Amino acid sequence: MEFIRTYQQKLSYLFTLMLVVGMLVLEYARVIPSTGIIGLFATALFSHRPGEFIKNFYTNKPLFIFSFSCLFLLTGYFYSSNTDYFWERMQIQAPALLLPMAFANLKPLSRTQYLSVISVFVLLICVTAAGSLYIYAANYKAITESYLYSKVIPNPLKINHVRLSLMTASACFMGWYLFRNKVSLCFNAEPKLYLGCSLFLVLFLHIYSVRSGMLGLYSGCFVLIIYQFIIKQKAYKKGVVILLAALFLPIGAVMVSPTLKNKTLNTIGDLNRYQTGASANNYPMATRFVSYNIAFQIASYNPFFGCGLGDLEDELRLHYALYYPTISPVNRIIPHNQFIYYYVATGIVGLLIFIIAFYYPVLAIWQKKIFIAAMHLLIVSFSFLVEPTLETQLGVAVAISFILIPIWCESKPQKEADVR
Repeated sequence: MEFIRTYQQKLSYLFTLMLVVGMLVLEYARVIPSTGIIGLFATALFSHRPGEFIKNFYTNKPLFIFSFSCLFLLTGYFYSSNTDYFWERMQIQAPALLLPMAFANLKPLSRTQYLSVISVFVLLICVTAAGSLYIYAANYKAITESYLYSKVIPNPLKINHVRLSLMTASACFMGWYLFRNKVSLCFNAEPKLYLGCSLFLVLFLHIYSVRSGMLGLYSGCFVLIIYQFIIKQKAYKKGVVILLAALFLPIGAVMVSPTLKNKTLNTIGDLNRYQTGASANNYPMATRFVSYNIAFQIASYNPFFGCGLGDLEDELRLHYALYYPTISPVNRIIPHNQFIYYYVATGIVGLLIFIIAFYYPVLAIWQKKIFIAAMHLLIVSFSFLVEPTLETQLGVAVAISFILIPIWCESKPQKEADVR
């Protein structure tokens, strides 16, 4: 106990690094991010007496209320027949409870430690992106053509392409943050390195051409332009001109990037198949809309409380078999929209609780002007519209880590000037 209290901040730093690095090597070592989360929780737990631990948690409103984005799902146990599937879902969601409890009871990382975590993440994303581009260059023709069939550039760490695109979009803004704040942890020219990383990752996202990451990048840029030039500087004409220029960038990108062009053609083709009533089998965008239709059918039986989280998979399997038998089992996906997913599982009541809990930290983010958390929350929110982001281990880690870590480290003023 005394050892943990003495070295609490160093242990917190170590486990935070394990969490962040572990997100990138999850396919090779799933234990690393889990160890990071459990380590942070255990460090917090053994640093306080039980009563103090609980008090610190419930008096920290942003983190306490955020934890209900996981806790609200527990009510589904009482009307779920398939309890095995229910607890499987809860296990995946557990970090949304454990991390807020941990951060509410841990001293924030030092400014140097916090910025080094951000910089390590940005640099590792750049290395992963560079490895992906090397694979693309070595197989240029085949991979470019594969984009017509809903494939993407492989990455050396075998990270899910949607999650990698979200992490890359966030890393773009993190690199910008490090550059604007002139962060130099090791050498004087470091800010220029971070600017170069951001520009490189923006380029990579246009080549990688994954919809979630692109949507997150552009939504973040638009919000940043509106805030910086129109709201903050009151430079309305300049802001509108820059905003219009940004709106035309995707059009130019489609003309320049062959992967983005093929992805656009693939998306249009998918949507046409759905609109004309053709078979959605093996067409990702079309099957997304099918998953929405099924979800609303299931939710109509109990719109206020849903079908129960544990029974959702069984209900989906039944409705696919009844109404869409031509879709093969491998393509019978869960609703690819986080809000619709919670609506069908927990009803309107559950969905409202989730929205209030998950977005309550916005108040702290706005008050403290926590840039990284704000951009990441925006990116994640747009991913919710097209993906069930919180339904995988990596998805939960990616979604909440860079909301909670910045809130933890930036909510209290840092007195030390340990960044050169």
